[in-house]
Amino acid sequence: MKTTLIAIENDADHVQAKALVGKLMGSRRSDDRVRLVAQARLIEAYERSRWPRSVPTLPDLLLSWTSMTSHVTTSCRCSARRAASVRS
Repeated sequence: MKTTLIAIENDADHVQAKALVGKLMGSRRSDDRVRLVAQARLIEAYERSRWPRSVPTLPDLLLSWTSMTSHVTTSCRCSARRAASVRS
């Protein structure tokens, strides 16, 4: 028995591989399920190399949280001042 998998080297191959996975998803045959898993792993490997995921560091998280918090606090203060001036 020959098994065909799509080696993914570019975006066109990626599209074809995803189409093959979509086709294999509906199959109940055990050899198709094995192909499905293998092709999905190839797709995952390609996507990880094509679009690497960056993990934020703790200082990055703290800085983004601090800037977000100060923005929210500032807008709340401005809103409170504005509300007070409108009431007067």
